[in-house]
Amino acid sequence: MIDISKRIEIISKLLDENSRTSVLYAALECRLTIEAICYERFALSYEYIPHELLRKWQPHHVVKQVAEEGNEQVTEGFTISISKSPIDQDNPPVTPEDYESFEYVKIGSQAALDVGKLGRLWNALSNTSLHISLPKAKGEEIDIYGDSDKARGKITESLNEFKRILDGNLLSSGFGEEYYFYCIGCDTKLKRRVKLIKHGQMVTCLNPDCPESYYFSVEDGEIFHIRRLLNTTCADCGNSIEIPARFVDKLKVEQTLNADCTGCGYNNRIRLIPGRANKPEARESNEGLHNNQKQSDA
Repeated sequence: MIDISKRIEIISKLLDENSRTSVLYAALECRLTIEAICYERFALSYEYIPHELLRKWQPHHVVKQVAEEGNEQVTEGFTISISKSPIDQDNPPVTPEDYESFEYVKIGSQAALDVGKLGRLWNALSNTSLHISLPKAKGEEIDIYGDSDKARGKITESLNEFKRILDGNLLSSGFGEEYYFYCIGCDTKLKRRVKLIKHGQMVTCLNPDCPESYYFSVEDGEIFHIRRLLNTTCADCGNSIEIPARFVDKLKVEQTLNADCTGCGYNNRIRLIPGRANKPEARESNEGLHNNQKQSDA
């Protein structure tokens, strides 16, 4: 875990120097500490939500996405304890009262994260110290170090938040039932918390050298994973060719992708070309209603 006490010490010393330069550096250290705290929790849940699937890089947004898709306990505060005595297998505890009757030893606690507050502080520190204000008039003096008093206030707020988080001495990657499978391309184990799986959600292989990705399908409470593919045929022999969709995802307009046929060895070239979708043909009203009813029944 990150040594937050060391970070607090560094920032406090810079603040005590009380120069405009040291205050600016203290603000930078605060921002780096916020990033480190948030990214550490992301790293712990990396096996549930890899880097490639992150929608935004800002630290508070990263933690929010982890909570939504990988580890819903990532921002929660809790304590983990273990019973001093083993469970009697012939008479196991059943009710909460049964479990509460045991004597426990505390293992450790995870400190809660207020990601909204951390995000606001991270942005405020940038506004007060890490950017020079754009001049609003000719000849206006450029102030390199900004408003030190305002920055000092945000640094103090950050230190108070760091001291609160300091109480935690463990981090968890989460709890709950998992759905897992092995990648068809490299046999890497891929897993997600069942409670957080959504229909249509995409998962990419954790192996950085593997191009495979999958969709989740949830039907009547059952979870399935579906390989993402571009299916095409060999231009020479007509053999079916399966191309991992991530290769196609990365194609730019007019860029070419080579796909060797496993049947005849012919090198097929796949090119992304912009096109216009054709307007659907008009159908008679009765036919349209009939089709809609069939879709509804399905």
